[in-house]
Amino acid sequence: MMKQHHRTIVHLDDDKEEKELFEAGLSKSGYKFNVEYFQKATDAIEFLKRTKDKIFAIISDMNMPDVDGLKFKKLIDTDNQLRKKAIPFIFISSSATPLQITRAYELGIQGYFEKPFGIEQMADIIDTFVKYWALVIPPL
Repeated sequence: MMKQHHRTIVHLDDDKEEKELFEAGLSKSGYKFNVEYFQKATDAIEFLKRTKDKIFAIISDMNMPDVDGLKFKKLIDTDNQLRKKAIPFIFISSSATPLQITRAYELGIQGYFEKPFGIEQMADIIDTFVKYWALVIPPL
């Protein structure tokens, strides 16, 4: 039985295989979200500014070709409209150096997960953050 959320997850990753793994993990977890995928942070920012969708979370890779994950988070934080939405920001990345993790949390992210190698592990990560954020009361 699918657990409906009628909300959108924004997923930023330049690797098509990671997109497919996320989709498979989401399906396995039993949650149904609209997922908007982007390979470029600037495209994701434009979407976030113009969409009327209720954004459940932003999932980002750390290493991106044009704008890395930290710069992407900073772009969101420096935009008053986007910052006020208080959208949970989570990294799922194969790159997890102590410096990257520290800098990410200094920017106020809500989670940092190492990219899993399989669908089952991805489903576990998705289940973990969805259960938590489904109960949190966001600003109005």
